Amino acid sequence: EGHEHGEGHEHGEGHEHEVSEVDVSVACMLLGGVALVMGLFVLVNWDDDDVRRYAWGVISNTLSIFIAVLFFGGNTEMIEIWFEGFGPWAFVGMYGCMMLFYIVILVVIIGFAAGVWGEPVDANGQKADLFEEKWTISDPMLVDHEMEVPAHCVRAVQHKQNATKSVFIDKYGIEVPVQKKRFEYEKRKRRMRCWCTLFGH
Repeated sequence: EGHEHGEGHEHGEGHEHEVSEVDVSVACMLLGGVALVMGLFVLVNWDDDDVRRYAWGVISNTLSIFIAVLFFGGNTEMIEIWFEGFGPWAFVGMYGCMMLFYIVILVVIIGFAAGVWGEPVDANGQKADLFEEKWTISDPMLVDHEMEVPAHCVRAVQHKQNATKSVFIDKYGIEVPVQKKRFEYEKRKRRMRCWCTLFGH
């Protein structure tokens, strides 16, 4: 009996250390996720501006796709619960109405983002000039990227140079690259592209 018990104990210990396919899959997924995040950190901190910009673009599009899929999946589940027991034509009509609803919402949001409706005006009642060029921060790694900066703080303006790129000293005494661009136009185009990407997916 003792011998049999010992064999059973040894067999049990060997069984406890056995690695299953599920364990391997979970381990690979965990290591792959960590490697992916590390790779993203490397790309968004790359020395080349183009690499950083395209890396953030890929991340933005990926998040947009997943958010759109989850949003659509949740709405579809709610419709199936609410219309349970109805015929197939009821679902076809409801899905068509949902598609039209998405299109209308997209058009309305783009209209407000572009300034077609509800365009803000300044204190003098004047609308924003889309072709007016202003100095903006040109560093994708900063949280205030593409934010407007006072023109008198830009080195090119201080030295009376006709340039489109320069630097300015921020409140921490650090030189920050700036670029002269159509501020209002770029801001509206960026917002429209964001909403179009989300609803397009």
